Amino acid sequence: MKILITGGKGQLATEFIEYFEKNGIIVNAFSREDLDIRDFNKVYSLIKEIKPEIIINCSAYNNVDGAEREPYLACKDKTE
Repeated sequence: MKILITGGKGQLATEFIEYFEKNGIIVNAFSREDLDIRDFNKVYSLIKEIKPEIIINCSAYNNVDGAEREPYLACKDKTE
């Protein structure tokens, strides 16, 4: 089984990665610096290249106060 995880440096992703690796499952984890999920073309290309059976999105915009002050940032598309 091949798994792709976004938000690879975060707490949730770290737990998933540890669990899967302990169980001999191939994990391809990408941090925000490696894969900006707002970039559709890059995400699409990576999925075509890796061909994961499962994708787990652990990416999040977690600046709650910032999202309340500037909600457009929480929903911003990279092309904007």
